[in-house]
Amino acid sequence: MVTIEMVEKLRERANVSYEDAKLALDACGGDMLEAVIYLEKQGKTAPPAGGFYAPGGAGSAKGAGSGEYEFGSGYASNGKARKYRASRSDREAGRRQRSERFRDESWRHERHESQFAVAMKELGRYLGKALHFCNSTMFEVKRNGSHVINLPLTVLALALIFIFKATVIVLIAGLFLGFRYRFACERAGSESVNSILDSAADAADAVKGKAKTG
Repeated sequence: MVTIEMVEKLRERANVSYEDAKLALDACGGDMLEAVIYLEKQGKTAPPAGGFYAPGGAGSAKGAGSGEYEFGSGYASNGKARKYRASRSDREAGRRQRSERFRDESWRHERHESQFAVAMKELGRYLGKALHFCNSTMFEVKRNGSHVINLPLTVLALALIFIFKATVIVLIAGLFLGFRYRFACERAGSESVNSILDSAADAADAVKGKAKTG
């Protein structure tokens, strides 16, 4: 059965219209190589630079049943096309060459798709780890030593992305109102971030103290 993918592939390889590619595949029973030969015989596409054998081509002196074929490449020095006859074995050699080229292109295409799939898999795994880390890390808000609210880091990250200015203003205002912030995380390294947050809270307290004494 001729599929859309087969028609598109032949259309790209032979540089013909969609209708011509479908007609050729239908006429050849879905055989890609025979369809290319069919299009060459119809004059819809030119043989490759290396030459391609087609039975009973246009202008051939022999019929299709003669066992002789025309070689559709090469030009004389005066620019006119030169035609050669080749045996059936030469035609088969040309078909094998075209088949190997199709297989090589298909292999490269499959390899590219495989590399893309691996890259997408790695990206998905990385995003999964990042999401798990954000959901397992809590942003704690305290005041006078008591917990006010605990939020997943994911919520804080989304707030910074979509309402950055408002979020920053609220966090800074909270420092001057006596709120302190901390990150509760299973992984090591959160203490360094918490020490920075404590220093920011201490600086806000110092500013408030100077304002009162002043």
